[in-house]
Amino acid sequence: MSGDMKKVGAGLVEHVAEMPVTARGLAEELFPYIYVASKRMSTRAISEWLEKEHNVQISFVTIAKTLRNSPALFEKIVDGVFAAADTLEIHCNHDSNITNSSKLAFLFNEQYFEEITGKIEVGLGEGINIGSILYAIQKINEDWFALPKEVRDRCENIFIIRDAQRYDEERKADFEKTLEDETSEPSNQ
Repeated sequence: MSGDMKKVGAGLVEHVAEMPVTARGLAEELFPYIYVASKRMSTRAISEWLEKEHNVQISFVTIAKTLRNSPALFEKIVDGVFAAADTLEIHCNHDSNITNSSKLAFLFNEQYFEEITGKIEVGLGEGINIGSILYAIQKINEDWFALPKEVRDRCENIFIIRDAQRYDEERKADFEKTLEDETSEPSNQ
């Protein structure tokens, strides 16, 4: 790519960064809260409240579209904390002070999360350093427990499905390795 095109591309990126957030993007950022509010308010009432109380203009049509897209947005929420939950779960599995280290146990029980994060012995997880553990704890605190409980509860099945899929993939890999080992062994005939 020529130097001129790089300048053009950099200018475009700068311009986009300076642009205001679209109503659609803002509605997606506010999705967890809109989702909870939609249980008791109409999309029109949510739109009016946002404009009146916070001078945020999102049409009720955009809010309705966002709510229709809720499965993908719940997936996005899970995507945002899944790696951190995995990191913490792996560390907890290596920590003898923690008895139930399932991510479901600590993600869906804030008191238990606080209890286990208080017990963590730094440096016990193989291949995990203190920085990644502290980052995982911070990420879960800020991005997960800051969400309304109704939203977190709605994400539980997504975590269960992802863990089951990973377990199936690991079992398949183990099975394929076993088959490979069996076929590569010389026969005694």
